[in-house]
Amino acid sequence: GPFTLPAGVQLVGAGHRATTIKAKSGSSAPLVTNAAANQSGNAIRNLLLDGNQANTVTGSGAISWDSGTGEGPSLIVEDVYITNWQGDSTEHAVVVLTGSMWSIFRNVRIYENQWATGLVVKSSDCAFDHLYVSRNGYMAGLENVKVYGYDNSFVRAYFGGGYGAVQVHVIGGSYNEFIASTNDNGYGTGYAFSDLSGSPSTNNAIVGGHVTSPSAGNDHILFEGGASDNRVVGVDLSSSTGKAGAYGIHETGSATRNVVTGCHFDTSFTSAPVLLRGGSASRVVGNYGAQMADAFPQGANVTGTDTSDPTAGYVGRFNENGAVSVRVGASGYDH
Repeated sequence: GPFTLPAGVQLVGAGHRATTIKAKSGSSAPLVTNAAANQSGNAIRNLLLDGNQANTVTGSGAISWDSGTGEGPSLIVEDVYITNWQGDSTEHAVVVLTGSMWSIFRNVRIYENQWATGLVVKSSDCAFDHLYVSRNGYMAGLENVKVYGYDNSFVRAYFGGGYGAVQVHVIGGSYNEFIASTNDNGYGTGYAFSDLSGSPSTNNAIVGGHVTSPSAGNDHILFEGGASDNRVVGVDLSSSTGKAGAYGIHETGSATRNVVTGCHFDTSFTSAPVLLRGGSASRVVGNYGAQMADAFPQGANVTGTDTSDPTAGYVGRFNENGAVSVRVGASGYDH
């Protein structure tokens, strides 16, 4: 390398245990890039991309892809293991996606890139399925994943390990979805939704999955700046021994109109399961957890929430017609 791929060209190996592409010593450029914007039909498959970290300098990322515009997918990355990189010179990241044409990542592992963010998504409409992003950026206090774009979906992903500042940081992004994914931190915040130059993160969703162990003083899920109209639905929030987070859901700044529903909170929060911003129009509805009485403010913001022993029952259920019922304290199930 480096490999500059023209439109339609695929970089294919015999499997990540059989084929390795290793960055040259002294390299300071991304390994794989596209030849021109607005191109599609490219793929990287069945490879191990080794960054040769000990012998390269900052600037040596694995993939830097500017899709431009057009009919996608621009790039498909499938069954690829990416490790041991310093990170590019712009985002200090291993994989950087820009442009508005969508790409697909399937069964990709971005692991142990200790001085660089694992993945930066500035593109929109990308699909990430079975993505494993772990132990990236922790030696430099960086995020594991950063998302700036719109309408990206992460399904059955794993975000975890290391000691980075945030596992998944959405920065001015909107309509991104994290579905049935695990956010298993060792330190720092789990998910954070922040502004980008005054533009807030809005209409994002975390649906299902598990957020755990952000460590004391940090939050499982943080809405800050003007983050609004985001949804947290059916998520389990818990911590292992000695790694309890401050809040399960925490609002700061002018965050508002966020919805938290159908979630389970265990008993391991050092402050409270939920802290809404004073004056917030957000709603916490139909959740379950022993500390939920500590959610602030009370009244119209926190309703239909069972504050009894979280092991005693279920947060909700579906009946045979698909209607949802939510457990409301001693009242049982109220359709």
